[in-house]
Amino acid sequence: MRKLKDKAMIDGLIDYVNITFPDQYGKLQGLKLNVEHFIEIMENVTDQERCFEYKQNPFKKDIEGKNIDFEESLKLEDALYLRPDISTLRDAPFLKNEAIVFANVYDSINENKIPFAPRNIL
Repeated sequence: MRKLKDKAMIDGLIDYVNITFPDQYGKLQGLKLNVEHFIEIMENVTDQERCFEYKQNPFKKDIEGKNIDFEESLKLEDALYLRPDISTLRDAPFLKNEAIVFANVYDSINENKIPFAPRNIL
């Protein structure tokens, strides 16, 4: 985190952080945040509160974009919570002035990890 802060605040090399997760088809989904906002949240809140709401749940659609009907016990909300895994934070040389961090995906209702999200399966 210190390295990101130095690159952002002192050197001006990082402007944005991409909080990403792979969907069930391997496509990266996520949010792009201003680096100052990301650092502020990561430094000033507890581990449980370090999550970002993602309003488009890709796990509810198939590869053609049609809704998937789940059993009642597997129903998902439209929103997800993304909790960044700081150990995966890296510069993204293929993106100008951006860093990338992978996130673990949680259900927005009961805050359990989504069992079929690729990072949770591995």
